[in-house]
Amino acid sequence: MGKPNYTLDEPRDGSDPIYQRIERMILREVDRGTLKEGDRLPSVRALANDLNVNAVTVSRAYRELSRRGILTGRGRGGTVIAHTSAKRHASSSRPIDPSMAEISHLRTVTGNRAFQQMLAASQSEHLIQLTKAYPSSDLVWTPDVHKTFRDVSRKAGPELFEYTSSAGSLDLRRAILVYVSAQGMEATTDEIIITSGAQQGLDIVTRTLMRAGDKIIMERPTYFGMLDLLRSSGIQPVTVEMLNDGVSPEALEEAIVTHGPKAFYTMPTFHNPAGVTQSLERRRQVVEICARYNLPIIEDDYAPELRFSGEPLPTLWSLAREEGNSCSVFYVRGFSKTYLPGVRLGFVLVPRSEYENVLSSRSLSTLHSSNLVQLFGVAYFKSEVWLSVRDQLVKTYSKRQSALVKSLKSNLPRTARILAPDGGLNVWLHLPDEIDATEMFYTAIRNGVSYFAGELFFADKPALNTMRVSFGALSEAEIPDAAARLGATVSQQMGEKAPSVTMVL
Repeated sequence: MGKPNYTLDEPRDGSDPIYQRIERMILREVDRGTLKEGDRLPSVRALANDLNVNAVTVSRAYRELSRRGILTGRGRGGTVIAHTSAKRHASSSRPIDPSMAEISHLRTVTGNRAFQQMLAASQSEHLIQLTKAYPSSDLVWTPDVHKTFRDVSRKAGPELFEYTSSAGSLDLRRAILVYVSAQGMEATTDEIIITSGAQQGLDIVTRTLMRAGDKIIMERPTYFGMLDLLRSSGIQPVTVEMLNDGVSPEALEEAIVTHGPKAFYTMPTFHNPAGVTQSLERRRQVVEICARYNLPIIEDDYAPELRFSGEPLPTLWSLAREEGNSCSVFYVRGFSKTYLPGVRLGFVLVPRSEYENVLSSRSLSTLHSSNLVQLFGVAYFKSEVWLSVRDQLVKTYSKRQSALVKSLKSNLPRTARILAPDGGLNVWLHLPDEIDATEMFYTAIRNGVSYFAGELFFADKPALNTMRVSFGALSEAEIPDAAARLGATVSQQMGEKAPSVTMVL
């Protein structure tokens, strides 16, 4: 039959991930008979070098094929073909580790511990993970990004080992200034503080504005990372309901008058988890109300560039700077949900009157961000590599969101509500009232799919029939299977006859 031909086919379209092309290459050679049961594949590093791709990409392709039973690892014996093409087509089931069924009941823990327990249960390589709300590394680790990182690492000198300003390097703040200007925002380098991700930004702003016992207004539901931060600081959340176009201005004003809060925390674009984007009218109302009561706004803008439809809207930071406005907005931004997952880089835009106070909180958190990360950030944004990455992410995830919503509609009960935002990497689900998504979690795990129960996102009176499903780690091929397994789990919970899925009891 000859030797295997390790060359990639042409991509099917612009959003065809490289790891899927590697999978198809291996399956092609299996079908041709040049790879047979027991044949050893090249090492991850060797194949990555031959194909001129990143080793992480090859590793993912091997892992995906191993999940499907096509490959198997033999330790020092390397990775070998486990099944022929005939066996490959016979089964696509995902067996689940039986120990998953023994994990303790989620009702015994709350807050961050519940999140960590759900996250830990979702790490099995046999699961389809609907928990990852950040892009796949295959999409962001492009040849240009690889070259940028390599160049920075090679050129970096003794400055890597020096302490630097808590505000962040001036070069990076200048690069961020160019970046925010491209988003239509005005600022100066003296209003920018570099952080190790958005979570640190939220932490230092919260520490600056509030103390234990103070109250903060936030939307219902809201980001669980902020809820955990408040719980650990002894700050009391006061929640207001959201409408289809954002928070109710009447409810916001009533909460301000009734509770005397120290700040209002909001996520106006592609709200995580609810998906709501505040309309321009709502944004202006929020800024006007908070200005009237001298209430600072913490604006969490987690992934504004991942817009699939509609026109970008001005940030609250920008609206607060319009003539006649006197509202203080603290704009928090991270890059983990878009360009640089795992790198932990972000920034905060701070009103000048509070800059030194926030900077002091920053230095108490960690003195400064990694110099290597900051140098990479400078090169990344100056070279405008981020623009090509953004375009690829929008193209890819727009298709995947549409495919996921379509599959969910086909598999969930008709009474379920599927709230798909105009962008971002999450879909918010309202299941039938009798469903408790927390109680159902480990049934879903045994069915081969994971998610985050909606209960995590509520400060009070949780809507137990809600859940957040994220598609950052989903390939297009996995989407129908993920929706089918989730739908089967819901049917089982409702006592209905469910479609057949592979379960381990």
